[in-house]
Amino acid sequence: MARGDRNQSRYAKPAVKQTLEAPEACTPAFLEFLWKAAVARDPIKTPYDAFNDASLSGEATAEALAMLYEKTGDEAFRTALLALRAYELDKGGLKENLRRAMRGAADARPAVWLLMPHMASWRSRVAHDSQAARLTAAQHGVRGQSFDAVVNELRKAYALWNASVRDNKPTTGFPSGDTGRKLKVRMARPWLGTDNLPLKEIRGVTFDADGSALAPDDFWWRRMIHDGHFCLVASSRLVKV
Repeated sequence: MARGDRNQSRYAKPAVKQTLEAPEACTPAFLEFLWKAAVARDPIKTPYDAFNDASLSGEATAEALAMLYEKTGDEAFRTALLALRAYELDKGGLKENLRRAMRGAADARPAVWLLMPHMASWRSRVAHDSQAARLTAAQHGVRGQSFDAVVNELRKAYALWNASVRDNKPTTGFPSGDTGRKLKVRMARPWLGTDNLPLKEIRGVTFDADGSALAPDDFWWRRMIHDGHFCLVASSRLVKV
């Protein structure tokens, strides 16, 4: 009997060397080992991960900006206050609310949401979402409390991402930061379309003959003005401080 057992062990197939080239055969333990190495080697870093534990009061920040505007009359403080309110950061914990806004409607960290196309690629090669999530975590340095926690985050986010792609209805991203004001802008230089002719409409805003228009005071237009693509002519006072 003992000799038979020895013979069976002797002729057993050797363990297959695990590799990401054979993703379905990778065990959770092997993938967790790769994940730890990826996090130590080259972790994914986003502004979301830069927060420390110290909190700030949204109310106190809004009050300080209002006071600074009242005392100095500097429109920069007023604009900062309006932007704070536009992002709904003027109540409660400032950092906590910003984290929530950055997680978006999918309630997923930016580093996790960023990897959804990569997870979809793995999912096309394996049978289950969980294995695709393990492979994605193993390949990319997504930091988290544990391997299982990161895998669970990826799996939940993928279900929402996949549904949004299937239904052609993207989940809501970061807030637009629209203050409710209007900005009178002028093109710094003509924007050309695919036909090489100047555009008359950009993001739903119609421009007149001299390249001027009234645009919403939101993140995109403020960024374009700051980067020099448009000149700010004036801003309308449609919102009270």
